[in-house]
Amino acid sequence: FVNEQLELGHVTAMEAWSLQNQILALRAKLASLYEYKDQPIPFVYIHMVYLLTSVYLPLFSYSMALSEPNTPCPEAVGGMLVLLNLIFVIGIRVLGSKLPDPFGAD
Repeated sequence: FVNEQLELGHVTAMEAWSLQNQILALRAKLASLYEYKDQPIPFVYIHMVYLLTSVYLPLFSYSMALSEPNTPCPEAVGGMLVLLNLIFVIGIRVLGSKLPDPFGAD
């Protein structure tokens, strides 16, 4: 493509040389990213996420049960907050399990 543009006179020889070098540099960087695709997510990371969510969710529900006793219906408000937080945290856990292979088996 660069040589065609050079022959048509749209770019000078120096610009063509610079573009070609930039294209080759980009190509090399993309190749190095492609090599990282097959690397698994570290074993410790997945277990750390599971441990933190397993500890965080019960602590959050306990703190919600003890907080805000002056609201009109503390059980309903606390229950809704715990349920909403549970959905988000479990969603993050599922998202974390999808990170190693985001496009599936194409």
